[in-house]
Amino acid sequence: AQGLLCFAILVTAYWLQEYAEPYSRADFNRMELISLSVGIVSIYCGLYFVSDDTDKSWETLLFLLLVAINGAFLVYIFSKILAALPDHMRKKCPKLYACFAYRRSPSVAPVTKNPDLSQDDQQGLL
Repeated sequence: AQGLLCFAILVTAYWLQEYAEPYSRADFNRMELISLSVGIVSIYCGLYFVSDDTDKSWETLLFLLLVAINGAFLVYIFSKILAALPDHMRKKCPKLYACFAYRRSPSVAPVTKNPDLSQDDQQGLL
């Protein structure tokens, strides 16, 4: 009964999230929908585990499905966090960001010699 109630609450939350889109950024709304979807699939698969008539091979398949879906979700969330980290660091810790940004910046392209300039002028450019 608790699993079904949780399932119903998650489905209702998914519907409300999709309808209302409460976050100002579309990617936040999408992440929330994906999170609720993973929760719905997890609870739905979990309901099969508590039933008595589930075959062992079916349980193994459901377990692998749960691991794969939750693992993919973790990778997705961590990729979003890592993508947002530089911007967050730039706003909250500009000195630390400048230190890391300086190390990551591409090397400056080498200066090529201009045959129209004298040797002294070229030395001044380098």
